[in-house]
Amino acid sequence: MSLKNPFEYQKPDELQISRIETIREGCDDLMNELKRMGPATAMQTLALRKLEEFSMWANKYIVFDTPKAGDNEVQDTAKTIRE
Repeated sequence: MSLKNPFEYQKPDELQISRIETIREGCDDLMNELKRMGPATAMQTLALRKLEEFSMWANKYIVFDTPKAGDNEVQDTAKTIRE
């Protein structure tokens, strides 16, 4: 659990921005796939809202709880995931 103030802006570094972009690209792909599957319904709307919620929590996790560039144990898997 992070000890940072959850209401204070935490500026992501370049590595964290790369990770956030990986999540954003994946969520965009999922959103487009959901929209292609069929007509807009209440269930589709809920799925898209939950996807948005996932994206927001993932971003917060990345900024608060993942190592920053230059930390000893940083392994950037974002590039591997995208490939």
